[in-house]
Amino acid sequence: MIRGEHDPIERALKAAAARYAGLQPRFHWYARAKYRLDPCYRAIARLIREDTFTVDLGSGLGMLPVLLGELGGRRLALGVDWDRQKVRCGLHASRGLPGVELVEGDLNAFAVPPCDVITLVDVLHYYDAAGQEAILTRCRAALGPGGRLLIREGDGARQGGARFTRIVEACITRMGWNRGPAVRFRPISELRTALVKLGFHVDEDEVASRLNPGNVLLVAGTGFSGRGPAGRSAR
Repeated sequence: MIRGEHDPIERALKAAAARYAGLQPRFHWYARAKYRLDPCYRAIARLIREDTFTVDLGSGLGMLPVLLGELGGRRLALGVDWDRQKVRCGLHASRGLPGVELVEGDLNAFAVPPCDVITLVDVLHYYDAAGQEAILTRCRAALGPGGRLLIREGDGARQGGARFTRIVEACITRMGWNRGPAVRFRPISELRTALVKLGFHVDEDEVASRLNPGNVLLVAGTGFSGRGPAGRSAR
């Protein structure tokens, strides 16, 4: 695997981080640190092909849509978040990027448009089991044949270092950095079961690091129609 200055994803990560310069220092440095240290951005970027339309639910600062915009290749990305201040920061960072749109909205009520990929990065643990499965059901309805649902979550069943990730998330939610009714990490096995019941086939990848122990990326596919997930859906 190519890494460094000749890797298009590494170049896109560097360019995306630079777009957050000039924001409040806490947002600027947060974005820079996350792009550099959190492996989920590299992992997800490698799964999203050219000519795809991605909807990022709970987009926060819009970091994933901005990264996809920097990757180019006619990738379209829509980010949705209910934190107005974060959305405004994302709009600043995404200025001039074709195919990137960020909107303020509650993902519980947001009408997810037909798309090729949906991403939920550190989102589901703000909801109880019923709320999570309602979100997953709506995502499944928006994905056609060959679509993918990419979910990054901490495994609620793991002990050891994974407990650190859960404690940090609970703390920063209480501090107000992330907005959510509560923090509830379910076992990844329960999420897999819920996805299979919805008709997904599910693969699991580790996206943990020293700062993010216990994190998992679930890659849930709807099956393949011949064209795969690379064909653009109508918006």
